[in-house]
Formats: sequence, structure tokens, C-alpha cells
Amino acid sequence: MRIVILHQAVTEHSSLDERDVLMQVDAVSEALKSLGHEPTAIACDLNLSALRNTLKAMKPDAVFNLVESLDGSGRFLHLAPCLMEAMNTAFTGCPATALLTTSHKTMAKSVMAHAGLPTPAWIGPCPQDSSSHIGDAALVGHFDTDQVLAGNGRENAQTGGLQVHAHIGLEA
Repeated sequence: MRIVILHQAVTEHSSLDERDVLMQVDAVSEALKSLGHEPTAIACDLNLSALRNTLKAMKPDAVFNLVESLDGSGRFLHLAPCLMEAMNTAFTGCPATALLTTSHKTMAKSVMAHAGLPTPAWIGPCPQDSSSHIGDAALVGHFDTDQVLAGNGRENAQTGGLQVHAHIGLEA
């Protein structure tokens, strides 16, 4: 199989944490070769149009997703899977909505609270979408929990041994 190993673009100015993905790329590439696959590593940045064109041209059988951040920010973690989902390209890892939900602190807290899991109130300063006071509003930010959970996609996010199932609607 032709397998793209997708990872975030790194430079000499990237943090050590971001640059360690290159060791992961090497390890995954060697493992895939030993299994008879044809791996190709591709660096991903915020130019998703270029990535889409590259993937279209390469026509991989699957993408091994190692993207941990884009442009140095984990807030964009879900964008590569979102693109691959839109392209109907098979890839490893979680769906985009699971990554978005679990990497967005106030949204994750909202989903956990709605599921009846204990989570402490958020105390600011908060991400752009939340308040900075203590209480229920701080717990869920500006998210309407019922609206977030009543969407059309059933996603499954796993953290440790605890599995949380949620309905998440993130369409525009």
C-alpha cells in the first residue's frame, strides 16, 4: 500500500516537542517498510489547499496522521483530519470532531459535564470563547451544551480508560 505519513512542518525554530515528530516519522516509516508498504512523509502546514492538491496527486491508499499542531498551535490539531474526511481519504487516528472537542478545553468540559462526569469550574482567563468568572457559565463557557451534543455526528473520544460518547454537531 502507498501510505502517506503526514506530520506538522517543523523548522530549526520549532520547539523540541514539535521537532520530535521527525523521529516518529522515521520509526513509522521503517515499520511500514518492514511490512511491505511504500511510505512517503509529507509535512503539513496551514496551507491546506496545497496539502489537498498533493494528496490528490499522490492518491495514497491511506494516511498515517502524526500531525500534533500547525503553525506551532495545537488549536489547529483537527484541521488535517477534517481535510482527509472531506476528501474521503482513509487515515489513522481520531475523527476531526473528536480532536476538536477534546483539544478545546471549555468544549471538552461541557461534554463531560453533560455526561455527568465531575469537572471543576473554569477560572479565567479563558480561551476566547469563555468567561472569566466562577460558576456554571464558567464551566461550559458560551457553549449551549444541548446544541453541541444534539448534532448529527456520533463521535467517540477516549481519554485514559474512560470512554465518552457524544453527539456533536459542528456544521456551519
